[in-house]
Amino acid sequence: MNGAWVASKLVRAAATRLLAVTVVFVVLRLAGDPAEILFSDNAGEATLARSRAHGGLDQPLGVQYLMYLRSLVQGDFGLSSQDGSSAWQLVMGRLPYTLQLGGVSLLLAVLIGIPAGMAAALARGSLTDRLVMLATVSGFCIP
Repeated sequence: MNGAWVASKLVRAAATRLLAVTVVFVVLRLAGDPAEILFSDNAGEATLARSRAHGGLDQPLGVQYLMYLRSLVQGDFGLSSQDGSSAWQLVMGRLPYTLQLGGVSLLLAVLIGIPAGMAAALARGSLTDRLVMLATVSGFCIP
């Protein structure tokens, strides 16, 4: 591996992340005014204006995007709209459960997938092969 290859991979990774972040920003803005989404229909215009000003939503879209990027780079993921606590702390508080669920899922996938794949490979074209393929495709289709 030479330095140019590594550099090209790093540039591609950065471009992919920037694209993903940009798509998330655009989709969130297409959903509507975040201040109106957070508050009920009973919220007054003064409350909405205060919320927009507090979140920088009263700024032009380009400024909002740059503020969004800066916050992400600084690790500031904002506050929960439910209780005002740090979104980062909420995510970190649930991380052990997420890792546990992911670990058990990975273990089950390995314990079931490898033997099933071996059985399908040994019996190529047979009913076993087709059933394993059906189960695999079905598993990908289920959310």
